[in-house]
Amino acid sequence: MQFTRIPTQFSPLGGRIDYAVGHPAAATVLIRITDADGTLRGAKRFAAVQQAAFDAAPYLRSALRFTPAAGPTGVFPATGRTVTAVVEATVEVAADATEVSDETVRIKTTADKAAAAEKSEDAASGAATAESAKVSDETDRNGTTANKVTAAEIAPSETAVPSEMTASCEAAASGTTVREAAAARAAVDGAGVPLQPLTATAPARTFLPSAEAVAAPGMLTTMPAVRLLPDGACDELTLLTAAAQSVTVIARNAETTTAVNYSVPGPGVYLFRLDARDFPGAETLTVDAGACGSVSYTRVAAPCDGVRLAWRSSAGSVEHYTFPVEVSAVVEATKSRAYGPDGRTAAGTLERRRTLRSAFEVRPVLEALSELTATPDVWLVTPTGYKPVDVVSEQAVVHRHGTLSCLEIAVRPRCKTPLPWS
Repeated sequence: MQFTRIPTQFSPLGGRIDYAVGHPAAATVLIRITDADGTLRGAKRFAAVQQAAFDAAPYLRSALRFTPAAGPTGVFPATGRTVTAVVEATVEVAADATEVSDETVRIKTTADKAAAAEKSEDAASGAATAESAKVSDETDRNGTTANKVTAAEIAPSETAVPSEMTASCEAAASGTTVREAAAARAAVDGAGVPLQPLTATAPARTFLPSAEAVAAPGMLTTMPAVRLLPDGACDELTLLTAAAQSVTVIARNAETTTAVNYSVPGPGVYLFRLDARDFPGAETLTVDAGACGSVSYTRVAAPCDGVRLAWRSSAGSVEHYTFPVEVSAVVEATKSRAYGPDGRTAAGTLERRRTLRSAFEVRPVLEALSELTATPDVWLVTPTGYKPVDVVSEQAVVHRHGTLSCLEIAVRPRCKTPLPWS
C-alpha cells in the first residue's frame, strides 16, 4: 500500500488538498489526518476499495487561527496562520486471505484446507463402507455367508461448522456479543498469528491559508506595494521565505537615511510588524524583504477622527487600513420589559454602530477593502490593542466609470455591551 497522490508543500487551503492511496487488493482503508503534534483533525473510512481519494482541506481549515502580531518592529512567528498535516492510511491483513464482516468472520488458512482434505477422506471412506454393506446384503439374499456391516460400525463423517455458528457459540460461552467474538477471531489468522496492519504515511506538508498558490519566496498580501502609514500606526507583512534571510527597514527624511536589519531564522511563513513610532522623524519607510519583495510607506498625519481596521485577507495575511472619515455613530438600545408589582421595569443592552468612509482610492485598494464585507475576522485597532468587530455592510462599490471611488462600511462590536443596572 502506498500514497499515489500527495499535495505539494505550501499548497493553499482555499482550494482542494487531494490525497490518494492505493492497495493491490480490495480492503477497508482507514485514514487519519493529524497535525504535526499528533492532534487528530479528521478521519475517513473506505470499505472494500483498492483506491481511496479524498480532499483534506475541510478538515484542516478549522485549525487556522488569526491574531494580529503585537509588539515593536520585528519578525514574529506566524503562529496559527499555517497548518502542518500528516496523513496516515491503514489496512489490516493476515498471512492468508482474511475477510471480516460486521456479523461473521471467515478465515481461510492452511489449517482450514487440511480440515477440508480430512473431511473429503472421511466421506470417501464412508462411501466405501456403505458399498461393502450393500454387497453383503446381496450375498445373504443369494445364500452366501457374509458378515453384515451395521450402521454403528460405519464411522460418521465430520460436519463442517460454519464460522458464523462458531462465532455465535463463542459468544454464548463467553457472554459476549457475536460482533465482539467475531472481532476476537478476526484479530488472529487461522494459525493463531495476529493480523498485521499495513500502514502508509504521507510526508508532512505545510499548507497556507490563502486562496491561491504562492511560490516561495514571496509575500502574502492583497494591498498594493505603495501605502500610506499614519503617525503612530503600525502595519503587518506576511512573508513566505525559502531560506534564512534578513529584512531591512530604510527610514528617510530630508536630512538622513537610516537602515535597520532584522533576521528571519529560516524557511517558512513569518510576520514582519512595522511600527511607525520606532522611526521618529522619518518621512518615508521602505521594508525590503529581499526576494520576498518590498513595500514603501509614506508617513502622513493621523486623521483626527480616523478609524483604523485590520482584517484577515484572502491571501492569508492581516491587512490594515485607516478610514479617514467616520460618517456617523449610532447607539441602539435593546430592552427587555416586564410588568410587576412596582410597575414596569426594563433590562437592556447597548450596541454602537459606526459608519466609516475610505479616502478616494484606486481600484486595487478598493478591491482589497471590499473583502471586509466577507471576511470572518475584523479588528478595530485601538491604543490598547485589537478589538474584534462585526462588519454589518454586505455590499461595496469598487469601481465607478470615469472617477475615483470610495468605500463605505458599517461596523459594530462583536458582542453587545451589557449595562451595569441590567
